[in-house]
Order: sequence, then structure tokens, then C-alpha cells
Amino acid sequence: MERKIRINRNLIKIKICIYAVFIAAWLIFVFLTGVFTVVYHLFIILPLALIIKKNISKIRRYDEFSMPEDSGFRIDSVAGELTRTIFAPVIAGLLFVITPVVTIHLPGVISFLPFQYNFSKMYMEEICGAGTELMPEKLPDKIFGYDLYYFPGLLQAPSELTLDLKTDNANIEEIENKAEKLAIGSLDLESFNEDHENQQVLDFIDSYFGPDKNIYPDYVVPKSTGKAGGKKGKGTIYIISANGDWNHRHTESITINYDTCTVSYTY
Repeated sequence: MERKIRINRNLIKIKICIYAVFIAAWLIFVFLTGVFTVVYHLFIILPLALIIKKNISKIRRYDEFSMPEDSGFRIDSVAGELTRTIFAPVIAGLLFVITPVVTIHLPGVISFLPFQYNFSKMYMEEICGAGTELMPEKLPDKIFGYDLYYFPGLLQAPSELTLDLKTDNANIEEIENKAEKLAIGSLDLESFNEDHENQQVLDFIDSYFGPDKNIYPDYVVPKSTGKAGGKKGKGTIYIISANGDWNHRHTESITINYDTCTVSYTY
């Protein structure tokens, strides 16, 4: 003897909607913050997308089907199905917290639209615990170019953060006034680009760390001066802090290129 099993199409549609809403929420989060890491997309989006595909196929292929009476086939309750449906995206969300253990680091940030700035900054502060004190509270009123890159670090590799802004002369002057008050030293950009170990760098090291300290210039000067620190253009590198540690170097700087009206905050 056979019995007919009817597929609960409405329940399946609810499941599909829940998964779709979670995927949409994740993609909105990624778009607003600029978060990027392929591993996270695979862990969070791919499993739920496959579940959606499976359930859509189930709706298309089955309406009701027959099973032998002694097959032992069990129909789960609606409450049980919904509970598992809700827990699936919750577990996927927890992977966002768990996968740092697997991938060693949290996902980084690449944002290129000014409206992403506050969301990216909030993510770096609240999720990654990054120090962003040097970054402006809000962007200048006139922005002609914007790029933010953040790498949280991997094993012993230090984190990297670069904010590039292109603005007008008035904002450049305001930013420079603030940089001068914070700086522990400054370097001429043109001379620095010609020779990273030039005399001005050595003079800064001697004045800040002491002449008897054997510190290699690369441990102190910014590893990257961003878009403002290109090979062309007159400007100034304001060093805000430097620890001189060869293994875990940490230098904060604000680089201003007068010719291109570009400012780069680097950590």
C-alpha cells in the first residue's frame, strides 16, 4: 500500500524568502563597507544560494508523490522546518565570526565611493578594532577622488591602512594646518622620492630616536605614501608617529601633494 506525500509549497517559499533576505542583507553590508574576501562570500553566500536552488527545484518537480506505507518516511512538522530555516542563516552569519580562526584574519576593506567612508570606518573600528584616530571624522566638502584600503594583518604581518583624498586648495590648507600640529617631524616629498635614505630622513631619526640608535630608515619612514606620494609633485610627508621597530613597524603619516591636491593618510 502506498500513501501520498504532499510537498508544503508555502513553507518552501518562506524558506527561500528567508535565505534570499539574508543574502541581500549580506550584499548590502559588503557594498556599504567595502568589505572584501572571497572566502567569506563562499562560506556565507554560496551555501544559502545552493539551498535556494534546491528548494526552487523541489517546487518545480514535486507537488505530491507516493511512498510505500512501510518506507519509514517521516514528514517534519512546520515548526521544525521553520526552526531549521531560521537557524541556517544564523549559522552562516556566525561564520563571519568563526572564519577568522580558519582564515587567520578578518576581511579587509576596499572602498572607492565617498558615501562608503563612514560605514567602512565603523567596520574597521567596531569589528576589526583598528585605530582610526588620524582619519578625519568627516570627509572634506569637496571631494574629487577617494580611495580607502585596509588590510587587517596576517600572522606577524602588520595591518595596513591608506586613505587617499583629492580635494581643493582650501581643504588642503586646512588639512595641512592640522597635520603640522600633530607631526613629530616632516620630510620633503620630492627628496624622499628621489632617495628614501636621504639626509633629511637620517636627521629625523637622529633627532627623534637619538644619534646613538642604530635604526634603519626603512623602519621609520612610511612604507607607502599613498597616491599623494607619487614620483611627481611637490609636497610634504608629515610623520605623526613612528616606533622604529623592524619586526612590527608602525608609522602614521599624512602626505600632502600640492601639485595634485592629494592627501594620503597612511598607517
